[in-house]
Amino acid sequence: MKKRRLQDTHEEEKKVPQQASVDGGLFSGLPEASSVTCDPKTSLAEGPPKPVTHVRALHLLKKHTGSRRPSSWREKVIKRTLEEATHDIKQLRKQIAAGKTDEERQAEFERLAKKRI
Repeated sequence: MKKRRLQDTHEEEKKVPQQASVDGGLFSGLPEASSVTCDPKTSLAEGPPKPVTHVRALHLLKKHTGSRRPSSWREKVIKRTLEEATHDIKQLRKQIAAGKTDEERQAEFERLAKKRI
């Protein structure tokens, strides 16, 4: 049956008259044909998004004397209490929340995280 369908299709293609007119060419008789031409696309449409392979993470961390490892490369011995560390983090959060827009808050967070306070 597949061969028959292919043959029918080819026969139908042969039956279509191919007339060329002076004003529109081969496709001038078709209702979709138009004499107006469009400008070429200046940019290509974006394809599907690329999979995420890397994630950048920033965080604010205040170690205290009760930390699992109460030392760091900055301070050999951490002398800050849990209450002091909590207070410092809350102050940083207030500073970040003072931004009026999401972009301002994000920028302030990134600044503080990169500052390594």
